[in-house]
Amino acid sequence: IIAGQPDTVVTYYVTEAEAIAGIAGSELSMPYTNVENPQVVWARIENSGGCFDVVSFTITVLNSPEINDPIGSFELCDDETPDGSTVFDLTFWISEITTETAVDVSFHETEADAIADTGAIGDPTTYTNTSNPQLIWVRLSDPTTGCFTVGSFELIVNPGPLTNAPAPYELCDMLPFDGFAEFDLTSRDVEITEGAPGLTVSYYLTEEEAATGDTAAALSSPYTNTTNPQTVFARVEDNATGCFSIESLVLEVLAGPAITAPTTLELCDNNNPGDEIEAFDLTVKDAEIAGGDASLEVTYHETEADAEAGTAALVSPYTNTSNPQTVYVRVTDPATGCFSTTELTLI
Repeated sequence: IIAGQPDTVVTYYVTEAEAIAGIAGSELSMPYTNVENPQVVWARIENSGGCFDVVSFTITVLNSPEINDPIGSFELCDDETPDGSTVFDLTFWISEITTETAVDVSFHETEADAIADTGAIGDPTTYTNTSNPQLIWVRLSDPTTGCFTVGSFELIVNPGPLTNAPAPYELCDMLPFDGFAEFDLTSRDVEITEGAPGLTVSYYLTEEEAATGDTAAALSSPYTNTTNPQTVFARVEDNATGCFSIESLVLEVLAGPAITAPTTLELCDNNNPGDEIEAFDLTVKDAEIAGGDASLEVTYHETEADAEAGTAALVSPYTNTSNPQTVYVRVTDPATGCFSTTELTLI
């Protein structure tokens, strides 16, 4: 406005009339906030001799890019290495930041850098957070007007659920002795999660399938092993965050103890001859049945069901109730709890 003229003072007014009148107190104070957009303002240029001129110009407020307020947190799971950091593709979050497409977007670690348009993150598609949570600043700039807006959002790395490494899941190999059994996998959920709420446990044949979490590949329960022993993988997923942890679970079918079918236990009818009843010391067959393994527990039962259940063990000497009579033998390995059964004939 002055164009280099010396000894010149400029004042600003809303109307031409005010600029011409130059009434003290009616000039605009600085900084001035426009009352319409665009808006014409008038300048009065006056020299030291009191001579003046007036000129008008237009002030316009250009729109800055619109940014969502607030911007939601960008959350990923700490599934690979549980250290609180992971790789973020910050550009993936642009749709959460703004709906505008004709803008330049840059990401910065500080607000000052975002405002000054300095220190932009070099490759925002592979950015590893430096703290957890971490505040990231985004700058949206209109390439035509140069107007910009800055905002911020948090990067959050959610950990997978805390889990407990389960003990091997062992079942005894019942008849037929083939090394296969039905495992109730869900019975290990509480051990793995330590009873924490809000978690879902599913089981897979491979760690890769567990990481993918494809429910179509999840194992049904009860599950019959295909090898012995066999390792399956439990995926523990946080229902709130979707983050997961993986624990391996060993399935093993333990064989019952090796036993020998005993020879008949015979006694002479010396006590009350003709009644065919005698007192049998059943324990004399223990070593024969257990193959001499003294660590095995041998018990005798009147019914096969009692032998299978380990109930109603007979006490020696045992008096037969029929002649001949079959009693049922249960041989238990105390180390595993597995057992085998056989029959013993009393005559």
